[in-house]
Amino acid sequence: MLFQVYGSQSGWQLFGWILVFICLVVTNEIARRTKVGGLFFFVVLPIALTIYFIAIYVCAGQGQSWALHNPTYFHMNS
Repeated sequence: MLFQVYGSQSGWQLFGWILVFICLVVTNEIARRTKVGGLFFFVVLPIALTIYFIAIYVCAGQGQSWALHNPTYFHMNS
């Protein structure tokens, strides 16, 4: 089920959905309206994340414990 909002925590779950939606709209407007925002979200951020993911993958391949226990590596390809 896509929207599992029920139980005693349903108010917080709905608040989380609304907060994520608002943050996505705000970051979209920043990226769309300003040149600096566009460069950051479409150039700088993807480059930084690519370096981060490659570093974790390579270090996990070498058997380094910090990379093997990193949640990013744990959920890679899942």
